[in-house]
Amino acid sequence: MKTEGAPLTITYSVPGMTCGHCKSAIETEVGNVVGVSSVAVDLDAKTVAVVGGSDAEIRDAIDEAGFEIG
Repeated sequence: MKTEGAPLTITYSVPGMTCGHCKSAIETEVGNVVGVSSVAVDLDAKTVAVVGGSDAEIRDAIDEAGFEIG
C-alpha cells in the first residue's frame, strides 16, 4: 500500500502586494485552485505560501488576481 506524503508548501514572491485588498484577492483566487489546502499571504515579506495544488494553476490564479510573481 502506497502512502502519500504531506502536500508540499511552495512560496511565491509577489512584490506588487501592498494592502489588505491585495491579500484578499490573492487568498480568494489561489484558495479556489483544486488541491490547495492553505494560502498564507505575508504583505511585509511580499510572499504567498501555498500548501497543495499545481504550480501552474497557482501561478495562473495569482495572475488572475492581478499580480505578477517576482
